[in-house]
Amino acid sequence: MFAILTWCPWYKGYYARLWLSQYRFNSGWAPEFMASVKKILLVSATAGAGHVRAAEALLGELRIKHPEIVAEHIDLVRYSHSLLRLTFSSSYNFSIRHYPLLYELTYKLSNNKLSGTLLKILAVFLRLTTSQFRNKIQAFDPDIIISTYFLSTLLIPPARAKICTVITDYQFHQAWLNDKTSVYFVANEEIKKKIEGESGARVIVSGIPAHPDFLREKNIDELKKNFGLGNELPVILILPCKSGKIRPEEIVKKLLSEKYNIIAVAGKNNPDTYQKFLRLKDGQYKFWPIAHSDKVDELMRMSDLVITKAGGITITECLRLKKPMIIVNPIPGQEEHNTKMIEKNHYGARINDLLQLEKEVEKILNHPGYFSPADLPPDPNSTIIETAIKT
Repeated sequence: MFAILTWCPWYKGYYARLWLSQYRFNSGWAPEFMASVKKILLVSATAGAGHVRAAEALLGELRIKHPEIVAEHIDLVRYSHSLLRLTFSSSYNFSIRHYPLLYELTYKLSNNKLSGTLLKILAVFLRLTTSQFRNKIQAFDPDIIISTYFLSTLLIPPARAKICTVITDYQFHQAWLNDKTSVYFVANEEIKKKIEGESGARVIVSGIPAHPDFLREKNIDELKKNFGLGNELPVILILPCKSGKIRPEEIVKKLLSEKYNIIAVAGKNNPDTYQKFLRLKDGQYKFWPIAHSDKVDELMRMSDLVITKAGGITITECLRLKKPMIIVNPIPGQEEHNTKMIEKNHYGARINDLLQLEKEVEKILNHPGYFSPADLPPDPNSTIIETAIKT
């Protein structure tokens, strides 16, 4: 019966899943691989927003495609001792804003085999302040754990669950390697080869997870009409990029003219930036300042160019929608590597100061051949979830 429902075009997807979930709970039957998977726990950490967004994208996939599986997402930082929580968040943000060279040095020096041993030693001390995290995992008792942050994986207590690790950048770092992971999900073949050279774990080139909104089609003309874009001028989207020497309000000021429509998002934690945007708004009818938005995919779809930092999730979203990027203020380490990848593949350009800004904007908008659209794996969320379930 299930095979017929899956094959029939008008029953594909929702109806087959609905029938399966109902029949399973009513009769106790399910395909063998699904019968053994009842709970999946996703773990991440708020070290930047990307790790959390990746886990949330996968949670959304699970709830849509597998309603019969109990799924939950937890943040390592929120399940840690208050002192560690404060230290973890503040030290990360403080170091990338005020001591980026020190952060870069730490990142590079730790990218070797010795780092794995040092991290295991560090984990012994961190476990003293993460008992809530371990207790939560043991109480939930998952069949599968999917981690989107290396430290989350390292601190997972001994459990019967199979552990999958999703790497959310375009470069491999030794800190991601651990003995607990049975399968890694990565962005590209380069990372796959490096892990396979050092680990016996399975490695899948799935692509980096993306929110389901970025994986479905939307009508751009309708989006522009609803937003109030009533002209044919190019649209430039500026996403949060406060950390660094190039200030977002300075980018807006430099680009304000009759040649562009400008949409600028300050970000949830940047109320001061939003106020500066509002002051620039006066008399500028082609400028839309936004405090924060849960419709970033729609803003990107309307845009011809995105100015942003080089976080793994954000650049993946741009690449999925085939939007050229100008990168500003990349964090030394993983974001620097992401930026090099963008430049190497002609997905966009980097600017080091405002003098380069107009030049690069003109080059990207007026020379279509300058930008190369990316060819990414089609459905990373589904690949990760379905492979994890069957592993």
